[in-house]
Amino acid sequence: MTDKPGFKAFEKRIEELIEKTGDMSPALIMTLMKRAEGNPAFDLEKEMERLRTAARSSKEESRAQ
Repeated sequence: MTDKPGFKAFEKRIEELIEKTGDMSPALIMTLMKRAEGNPAFDLEKEMERLRTAARSSKEESRAQ
């Protein structure tokens, strides 16, 4: 996208998160990253794991019905 060093690091972080969370949309990842940027106490990795767990539980409940 661009050759600016700061943006390259940001872009790389987004790619890493997308690889880790193939089931999450890039838009959701960007939303979480924006929340983390404005709140240093926000644990991005922990929140993503919480959302993955919730999504898995929801899918399992849907299959059980």
